[in-house]
Amino acid sequence: MIVREETDGSLLLIAQTDHARLSGTFAAHWGSAKFDRPRPFEPAVRAANFHDCGWYRYETKPRLNEETGKTPNFMHVPLDREQLDAFRWAVDWLTDIDSYAGLLINRHRTGLWRARYGAL
Repeated sequence: MIVREETDGSLLLIAQTDHARLSGTFAAHWGSAKFDRPRPFEPAVRAANFHDCGWYRYETKPRLNEETGKTPNFMHVPLDREQLDAFRWAVDWLTDIDSYAGLLINRHRTGLWRARYGAL
């Protein structure tokens, strides 16, 4: 989950899967007179829409940080066997549907683990 702490101390929680669906909506409108649509287009849109489907199970029962009593931001969720298995399932699931889209979400996950391949 994307976790934002508000000024009153409350937390705003945005599910990774909701973020992904919104990304997919934006991706469906990529391309204009200034820049081309990605090619292949449909797999890129599909990847944007499902790039965080490895979070489905976690989001039904998010963890709490025992020290703070708050839900951790997605980058601070422990990368344990359960979470790794969920990411592996997501890549396998999407690859079975669309191999290029599966490759893209695998690169996305790996890119997060590898500090975005040094691009930022």
